[in-house]
Amino acid sequence: STNSITFSSTSIDTDNATGLNVSLFGNWSGSFIMNSSNSSAYNNTQTNFTVTGIPEGKYLWAINVSDGLSSNLSDNRTFTIDTTFPLIDYGTGNEVNKSNITVNYIFANVSYTDANPKNLTFKIYNSSGEWNKTTYITSSNTTNVSINWTNLVDGIYDYNITIMDIVSHTNTTDTR
Repeated sequence: STNSITFSSTSIDTDNATGLNVSLFGNWSGSFIMNSSNSSAYNNTQTNFTVTGIPEGKYLWAINVSDGLSSNLSDNRTFTIDTTFPLIDYGTGNEVNKSNITVNYIFANVSYTDANPKNLTFKIYNSSGEWNKTTYITSSNTTNVSINWTNLVDGIYDYNITIMDIVSHTNTTDTR
């Protein structure tokens, strides 16, 4: 999937009110290089650059402004393109759905895939509603996380696990 982003900059130059050269730098092509330039920008006027075909990923960008006498490169800014929803499913060691077991714990294990995971939230419910909610923060693609709810009293429990990535895409397992 390819994406289109518009970068905007307003340049202020006290030496030259016209004829500013405004350039967009970014690393989405693999190297941090100039990607576009506008040599007829005006002082205190917004300049826009639209770039298409940027693949999913995390990138840096900056604006350089030159009036022929001096130039100024802005601080680097970061953006992320993530249009893919995370995948999650139960891993190994889970009881089968609708199990009738005589233990005082429930073990849940999930496997997930996402380039930019943020957190996993494990929820367990009993007849009174949500009994416990535990969120694990993750910044790497660990791919496998588990929890063991212990000291449970006799009863019926249901649980599910939700993954969220850094742009708030979510996906949830089926409830067991």
